[in-house]
Amino acid sequence: MRQRDHLVAQTPQKSLQMQTGQQQTNPSDSSTYISANDQLSPQNQSKSTQFKWRLERAQQLAQRSELFINQQHILGEQKILLEQQRLQQEKEQAELNRQQLIQQKREEIKAILQKRKEANLLLRKCIKNMKVPISDLKAKNAQSENNQIETQIQPQNQIHNKKNESNEEVKRNDENISKAVKNENKSQKQIYEKRKGVANESYGFVNEAKQINFKVQNRATQRFISNVRQGFLTFFALKQTLKARYTFIYFVGIDVLQYYTNNKIPFPHFTQNI
Repeated sequence: MRQRDHLVAQTPQKSLQMQTGQQQTNPSDSSTYISANDQLSPQNQSKSTQFKWRLERAQQLAQRSELFINQQHILGEQKILLEQQRLQQEKEQAELNRQQLIQQKREEIKAILQKRKEANLLLRKCIKNMKVPISDLKAKNAQSENNQIETQIQPQNQIHNKKNESNEEVKRNDENISKAVKNENKSQKQIYEKRKGVANESYGFVNEAKQINFKVQNRATQRFISNVRQGFLTFFALKQTLKARYTFIYFVGIDVLQYYTNNKIPFPHFTQNI
């Protein structure tokens, strides 16, 4: 009864706390609130600190990523502006060069026309003073123009011929280089094939020698085993006589020495002093 009155008295305080966004620990309601002992336990404190640290870390990473994105956006806009400025400058420079070239050609044309006018005036004065037929003067003028054209074209033809000669020389050099490379590749291939043949032959000789050595060792081993077996049989058959024992030891020693010498095995240490 006392507990029910306590809960009834506490309900307005709970509603007020829920409205204001605050929480209060209540040991009676274990499903909603955490007890004071649980709050003070080191496990809950470590979990809360870890959660806070992760939350702060996530916020920092979000801020850094947002800052990085903004910086990249600003850098991209700056690059675009710089590229636009460069293109605009190149366009203006090209337009300026075109205008300068047009002006230069106009001045050259004006100078040519002025020279032609002066030449015509001089020609008329000469005709009046010399009274030479106009057809002869036209022929001389045409001849002089042809000579001038030939003198202008001749250096260009010489340059063109020199370029053709240099191109032909380059082609010849390229052909010689390709031929030399082909010959070098052929010689390297032949050397490789010769080395490969020699290696295969030497490998075959080595294998054959190994097989022969293996056969000889097998034969010596089989002979040694058969001699030892025969010696044991002889020893056990004639073990009553001392002579048979000495005979067995003698033959076994000869077989052992023969086995060591055939297989090129170094003798034991007690024979090195002999």
